[in-house]
Amino acid sequence: MKFMPQLRLCVSGVALVAACLGAPAFAQDSASATAEERDSDEIVVTAQKRSESVQTVPISIAAFNEETLEQASVTTVLDLGRVATNFQTVRSSNTGSTRIGIRGVGSLANTLIEPSVAVFVDGVYVPRSGSVLGAFLDIDGVEVLRGPQGTLFGRNASVGALSLRSALPEDSFSGQVSGEIGSFDRYKLSGHVNIPLGQNVAMRLAGMGQWYQGPWVNRLDGKRYGGSDDMSFRGTIKADLGNVEWIVRGDYTRLDGDGVANFDFDANSVSAARLAFIQAAFAGGPDTNLDDRNMNQFMATGLIDTNWGVSSTASLDIGGSTLKLINSYRVWTNDQLDGDIIYFPVSLANRRSLFDSKSHNHELQFISPERGWMGGMFDMVAGLYFFQEDFALSEVLNLGSSFCNVLVPAGPGADGVHWLLHEHRRHRRDRSGRVPEGDEHRRLCAGQSAPQRSADADAGRALDQG
Repeated sequence: MKFMPQLRLCVSGVALVAACLGAPAFAQDSASATAEERDSDEIVVTAQKRSESVQTVPISIAAFNEETLEQASVTTVLDLGRVATNFQTVRSSNTGSTRIGIRGVGSLANTLIEPSVAVFVDGVYVPRSGSVLGAFLDIDGVEVLRGPQGTLFGRNASVGALSLRSALPEDSFSGQVSGEIGSFDRYKLSGHVNIPLGQNVAMRLAGMGQWYQGPWVNRLDGKRYGGSDDMSFRGTIKADLGNVEWIVRGDYTRLDGDGVANFDFDANSVSAARLAFIQAAFAGGPDTNLDDRNMNQFMATGLIDTNWGVSSTASLDIGGSTLKLINSYRVWTNDQLDGDIIYFPVSLANRRSLFDSKSHNHELQFISPERGWMGGMFDMVAGLYFFQEDFALSEVLNLGSSFCNVLVPAGPGADGVHWLLHEHRRHRRDRSGRVPEGDEHRRLCAGQSAPQRSADADAGRALDQG
């Protein structure tokens, strides 16, 4: 699916009102450390496209620096709720469907609709929240903006915005390497190095590798799940060329694991008789202890998630004002075999999902000096913005080996169930003149023969044709 280009010109009325009236900031987490500090007593944020004190920003904002995130063991976006109040992340069984919410509100992430919490990395808009699940790498600051931010961050920030900012190169040669060992066979190695390339030009390289076996033990097969082998790299070059500052960034992240999230069965949601029936009919039933790390379900898993991008930010100083040009290109792909999606210890159904996003952003900003015009009574932020995304979403549902025997006994009753499951593919294939796949499954559940095909082959064929 292709989104049409958009052109936007805006002047920040919020900044204007704040400058003219000197309005105090609303509820802010000023006790939290932030990404920038002018001195030991003043917290600086960039919520209004300029560096300014958090005390003068009329926005409900929570900001944190690298040290605060490290002390709270915040290593991914999923952990931010530990330090940022009213910030929520909800991960479904599919990693690409992660939803970000603020104050309990946030749009679903597994559809083609636009998110209501906008995510920015180094000032670049990231259109899909599922693409920022990798571990934080060399992150210098995080800002969570609560409430509508449409004036400065566009229509996709109707609920709020999340801004991640990576560290910039330093003029002196330096570096750091750290290693971690954690529970459930978790090992992490990360580091960065600053390399001066010449007068006022420096480069920063950062990398991270993480190996994690996972916290959950499946009683059905005795294996551990929830693990992933991740790697992430980022390179940044910064050049100060007189009144021009130019920053070029490139990053790459790959997640390779099973993508499993544990979903236990709440025994209180059904009667004792119904629970006994489920346990008798489905090989003991799913795990009902909500407080342990055990699961009991059939597994069909696999996750490959890659995310990379390049960006350029050029800032020109014009008599105290700043003219800034931001260009970027990002690619995200997520391919996951998610199953068994019934979460029972029998092979009933599994799902393969594919997310594919390619986007580019181009933004021109003009930022006046803070309270620098008309005797300190006026300042402004104006800009032109262009964004385009090509986004594809595919989902294939495959019936497991026990579906017909357990859920649908052989006979006429099977027809309606499979017609519902395969209706979208049946109509598409009928128009092409081929035998509908749904008909084959109906014959199979009715006790008739059907061609033998693997679930992976069906999934790959459907994705290729879709």
